[in-house]
Amino acid sequence: MKQPTVNSSVFVSKSALAALKKKAAFARLPAPKKQSLIGTGVSKSPFKTKGMDFSEVRQYQAGDDIRQIDWRVTAKYGKPFTKLYTDEKQRQVVLVCDMRSSMKFATAGDFKSVLSAKMTAFLAWVSATKGDTIRTVLILPDMIKVMPIGKAETTVALMLDELSKASNPFSLSQDIVSFDQVLKRVEAITPKGASVFILSDFHDMTPDSTQKIGKLAMWADVSFVHIFDAMEEKMPVALLPITDGTKAFMADMRDKTNRKVFEESFTKIQSMIGEAVNRYKLGYLPVRTDEAYLDMIARYCEGKAI
Repeated sequence: MKQPTVNSSVFVSKSALAALKKKAAFARLPAPKKQSLIGTGVSKSPFKTKGMDFSEVRQYQAGDDIRQIDWRVTAKYGKPFTKLYTDEKQRQVVLVCDMRSSMKFATAGDFKSVLSAKMTAFLAWVSATKGDTIRTVLILPDMIKVMPIGKAETTVALMLDELSKASNPFSLSQDIVSFDQVLKRVEAITPKGASVFILSDFHDMTPDSTQKIGKLAMWADVSFVHIFDAMEEKMPVALLPITDGTKAFMADMRDKTNRKVFEESFTKIQSMIGEAVNRYKLGYLPVRTDEAYLDMIARYCEGKAI
């Protein structure tokens, strides 16, 4: 049976994702804070090493290589100074894109799944343009799909095709994959010094999730992109159709108690996200479905306030 045509707010085509390459051309991911184990590339490492490019001098510290002492500055100030260099490192970028059933929803703007797919594609194009190595993890209702690692445009093209398929609003199924399972898988494939972006509504985040995130953040730069709908913040006073992907029912939000349950659930998720972000110094970008999300992710990458 032929599926009905859907608009771009609920389904994103591969061509629409490919078109984001132009918007990503001049963007740059936030500078990594943790050192990578990968060899030379085009991303500047903030770590001072014996690399190709001179950076600055600082007062000698115990453990510094005496061969890097700047004798001219040392003679001038009467105490030892060390030359510092920036090393160029090839960054590894891990993109974790949530496309489970809860993401196929919005009361305004685009579906959360469309936002997740587009921002993941944007980050992939930024990474590919800079020569970074990319690995994408798709969180599907019934499986965790880890895409092949690579840095060529063919790697991105394959990812875009999978993102588009996953955004199909007619392929709903009951979720059996949990956020904790995803974190365990991401931890297993993430190398030291990688930049990890997790794009999700975090609806099933648990206290255990916070601990797993803390472990991952010990060796990787982790950023949360929290995607949510305005109705999740404040429920309307109405009778609403709700589905888990396989069953549909009506939720009576005219009842104050019911509204309170849903709103407190969202507040709890926000609290856990905030705790993880503050405790482990994570990157954080909240994005509502009716906001200019591509501009927001671009500004976030540039380190500008949203």
